[in-house]
Amino acid sequence: MLDDLTDDETALVTAARDGQALTRDAPIRAELIRELLLGRHGELDPRGVRLHQARLVGPLDLEYITVGVGLDLVDCDIEQGMSLHLAALPRLVLTKSRIGRLHAGGVRISGGLVLIDATVTATGKTGAVSLRDAQIGGRLSLEGMVARNKSGPALRADRLRVDGLLFLRGARLTGDGHRGAVRLLGAQVSGELDMRGVEIHNDGGPAFDAADLTVTGNMSLDRAVVSGHGEKGAIRLSGAHIGGMLDLSDAEVTGAGGPAVRANRLTVAGNLLLNRAVVSGTSTLGNARVGNDLILTDGCLSSGSGPALRADGMRVDGTIVLLRSQVTGAGEEGAIWLLGAHVGGLRFVECEVRSDVGPALFADQLQARGIIRLQKMVLSGRGHATVRLASTSAGGQFSFIDVVIEHPDGVLLDVSDYSYGSLAGVDWRQWLDLVRNHTREYRPSPYQQLAAVERAAGHDGNARNILIAQQHDLRHRAPHALGGWLTRRFHWLWGALAGYGYRARRTALALLIALVAAGAVTLWAGHVTTGPGRHAAEHTVTSTAPGTPCSTVELVGLGLDRGLPLGPTGLRSRCDLDTGSTAGQVFTVLLWIVQAAVWGLATLALAGYTGLIRKSA
Repeated sequence: MLDDLTDDETALVTAARDGQALTRDAPIRAELIRELLLGRHGELDPRGVRLHQARLVGPLDLEYITVGVGLDLVDCDIEQGMSLHLAALPRLVLTKSRIGRLHAGGVRISGGLVLIDATVTATGKTGAVSLRDAQIGGRLSLEGMVARNKSGPALRADRLRVDGLLFLRGARLTGDGHRGAVRLLGAQVSGELDMRGVEIHNDGGPAFDAADLTVTGNMSLDRAVVSGHGEKGAIRLSGAHIGGMLDLSDAEVTGAGGPAVRANRLTVAGNLLLNRAVVSGTSTLGNARVGNDLILTDGCLSSGSGPALRADGMRVDGTIVLLRSQVTGAGEEGAIWLLGAHVGGLRFVECEVRSDVGPALFADQLQARGIIRLQKMVLSGRGHATVRLASTSAGGQFSFIDVVIEHPDGVLLDVSDYSYGSLAGVDWRQWLDLVRNHTREYRPSPYQQLAAVERAAGHDGNARNILIAQQHDLRHRAPHALGGWLTRRFHWLWGALAGYGYRARRTALALLIALVAAGAVTLWAGHVTTGPGRHAAEHTVTSTAPGTPCSTVELVGLGLDRGLPLGPTGLRSRCDLDTGSTAGQVFTVLLWIVQAAVWGLATLALAGYTGLIRKSA
């Protein structure tokens, strides 16, 4: 035990016994602090040891001690650092102190730990401030703290447990290396995690690595400036659980050589806010879960090596909202990647989304319970299509209002198997034009879906026009699907005469014209002479006047008799073509042709009407 105390050290012992704070700009041996806490200089006041503005000489070793009073070292110089490994005490206050290193792994503090405006400068892999496996029963206050480490983390707090609030507001933390500048891996915070205005930098690895972090309340990175490097991302929240809201509003996040935000399997019970955020690098949210809305307003997401937002398999119980924002991606996966996501709705308004290689919006297999709304925005992409909504469904409206879609090859959409409740903000003719002229290949489902929506709205005529357009597109862009040359010709004829079964009245009119043609042919034959007193069509030998000209009624009846598939008139027994003459043979062949046309048209008419009956059922 120290027995050669200086006057300043004696004053500290007296103050500690009396419960007073000592302010003394003088050197104090660090060993005395340990002795005081262990009671070697007498019983201390419950207020504990409180020292201001002193300079501690030597390292402050408090390892393994268990004491019942707190320690306040305010505005003190602790140049050789301090260690509290596996120590236990009710309170530790280091406000405004300058510390060479703080090693507090496994420390148990029943009250609060305060490093407000403290400065910690150290080197080493263990970190400038090490709180690994520490347990803080009250508040952990690190507001305004400056921590720097040139060869490791600035703050290392893996598996830290805080039963109160954790404050890092305005802290400036600089680390280096793959372990990260700030580490909260597996940490648990029972209250809120407040990181508003924090600055975290790491040129050799992640800036803020908080994989598997658990926060019971809200987590705020509002106005944070975070820059990191490498595959783990500038901010790593993989597997983290946030019981309230996650707020990155006004944040600046930069990921060099990797993602800006890596948050696969992140769970946020409330909103995920990115308002006015500027994020450089991919934001990866694969299989993340957001209990309310994901909102980006007046922000900018950009990536030079992949999607700006990659959220495959993400679940958002509310709506993904992009309002007055810019999103720029690179690579084949495009700018926004929402493959297989499940959302309450999708609302992109007054946004600009661009990709130099892939699609602007990749949302194949996305499931939206409510609306998908694209309004007053520009989508510019490349590759397969600018907007991909294949196998996507919207339970409510699909709003498509004042949208500009750009693609150098004109392939704007992939909407195969895309279903929606109704269209809003776009006329069905405009949507039909996009489906027919600005998709890469023929697909039946976009036509069928649009026709179903129009039919459900009571516009059966529009639905028929859409389905006719589908058959035209099938013939032009996928003729191989129809079969051989003969089948394709029949398909063309079916379209011309019957509107592919959706214009049955057109077929009936053609059938009537064919029957008129049959009557005209036989009427003509009755006026063509084949010899003296003989005609190509004349009375038969079974009539009362064989070889004499037929009357006009008889000639027309002959044409109908020849042309009608069913129900012959019986006039052929009295008046028929003279097949013994050349002219009679020619007219017979003409009638065969007309008869074949009548039979074909009758078949088309029957198929058309029965087809319409099935479609309306």
